[in-house]
Amino acid sequence: MKALEKRNDGIFLSNIPNLLNLESDHVRIKVHTIGLCRTDLNVANGIIPIQNNLILGHEFSGHIVLSNFDHLPVGSKVSVNPYFENNKFMGLDFNGALVEFIDVHYSKVFKTDSLQLTYKHLAYLEPIAASMAPILKIKDKSLKGGVYGNNRIAELTSLILKNLKYNVELLNPQNTYEINSFDYIIETTPNEKDLQTIFELIKPNGQMILKSRKNILTGINFSYLVSKQLDLTAVNYIDFSQALSWLENNYSLINHLFGESYNIESWKMAFHDATQSDSKKIFIEMD
Repeated sequence: MKALEKRNDGIFLSNIPNLLNLESDHVRIKVHTIGLCRTDLNVANGIIPIQNNLILGHEFSGHIVLSNFDHLPVGSKVSVNPYFENNKFMGLDFNGALVEFIDVHYSKVFKTDSLQLTYKHLAYLEPIAASMAPILKIKDKSLKGGVYGNNRIAELTSLILKNLKYNVELLNPQNTYEINSFDYIIETTPNEKDLQTIFELIKPNGQMILKSRKNILTGINFSYLVSKQLDLTAVNYIDFSQALSWLENNYSLINHLFGESYNIESWKMAFHDATQSDSKKIFIEMD
């Protein structure tokens, strides 16, 4: 079966052996659609080192072809939580989803009965679960908040929080805002300049919510941070069931974030387009 692998000398579309016996606590999924994200691009470019001959991809959807679970029957359209125990991540620490078939532990698989959700929508469940996560840390919807960044994740986070009636504003780094005017700010671009600006915009005793997983070292002015007594907190994902429920009820709100879809044979074009734009999600389809 086809798989997109990272090797020492680059990315290659390979033919790998078919899967064998299914473990009793796993389901087998025929992969349909995979969304490309910054993590995939950084792996492809060597910015994030991974082991040799590892299959890429973690934002994906498909349908179940083998299952021992009544609540996950064969034929179900599903998405998957790619984050596993001990901080292990699909497509980084073990084989990912840019492959025709994949076996996944049942606890990480989420089924939809919605007829409106496409495979693209379901492949976007992981970014939605990440973008919803800040609500776990915001104490009051009426607090004045900001989402700092000029990228797709910043727009998605702002869109979701506004839909959930949080008092939040999308903050473009190219614009100027009043100092000490926000109760909290959610970062989506963890570079030193942007972090310093965020510290300045947050009120004393306010909160900065970290949500980026970019694999970089960034300097922080601790003196400024301590003098304002800012609270730094981090979020990973909200429960994927909660994210799926939001998606099923609000899928039309995110359609404008979707870009082109490419067949797996055209993966080079897909990666190129994903590199050129951070405003539209690029997809690869295995069929």
